[in-house]
Amino acid sequence: MRARSLSRRLLLLSLVAVAVVWTAAAIFAVVRVRHETGRLLDAHLVQAAAMLHARVGEDVDESELEHAPELHRYARGLAFQVWEEGRKLRFHSANAPDVRLSAEDRGFSDVETDGRAWRVFSSFDRKERVLVQVAEERRARDRITAGVAGSLLLPMIVGLPVLGLLIWLALRSGLKPLVALGRDVAARDPDNLKPLEATVPREVSPLVSSLNALFERLAHSI
Repeated sequence: MRARSLSRRLLLLSLVAVAVVWTAAAIFAVVRVRHETGRLLDAHLVQAAAMLHARVGEDVDESELEHAPELHRYARGLAFQVWEEGRKLRFHSANAPDVRLSAEDRGFSDVETDGRAWRVFSSFDRKERVLVQVAEERRARDRITAGVAGSLLLPMIVGLPVLGLLIWLALRSGLKPLVALGRDVAARDPDNLKPLEATVPREVSPLVSSLNALFERLAHSI
C-alpha cells in the first residue's frame, strides 16, 4: 500500500479550512458592501430630492413643462421628476418617462419602467403641492456595488496562493525534526540498539520513547 504524504495531507486540510473561512468572509463582505452602498446611495437620492424642492420652490404652477438637458454619461443612471400636486408633470430629466416613476407619494420604492428597474425616492413639500421623485437605475447601483466588492475580494483571491505557499513552507520547517528522526533510524546498523537521543517536538516524544523502549526490550532479549 502506497504511503500517504503527511505534509501534503496537512497542507490540503489547511487550505480547505482557509478557503472555507475566506469564502464565508467574502460572502459576508459582499452582503455588507451591498447594504452599506445601498444606504449611501439612498442618502444621495434624499439629498437630491431636497435640492430639487429648494430649486422649484412654490412657483411650480407658474412654469411650463421643462426638460432638463441631456445628462452626462456618468449620470444617465439618474432620473427625476417634479409634479404639481402629484398629477401634472412640470419638470423632469431627459431620461425620465412622462408617467410617474413610482405610484408612492413618500419614501423609497422599487419599480420597473420600460424594462428598466429603478430605486425611487418620493417626497412632497410641506404644503403638499409639489411632488419630487428622484430615481437611480438598479443596474448602475449594481455596477457600483460590484466595483467596491471586487476591490475587497481581489486581495483575498490573490492572497490565497501566497498563503498556501507560506503554509507549505511552514509545514516543511515544522516536519524537519520528524524527517531527521526517520533518517536516523533508517541509517542505524542492525546491531545498534542504543536509545535515540534526537531532539524532537513534544508531539513526537511518545514515538521516540516507544522506539527506545523497543530497543531496550530487543537488547534484553538478545
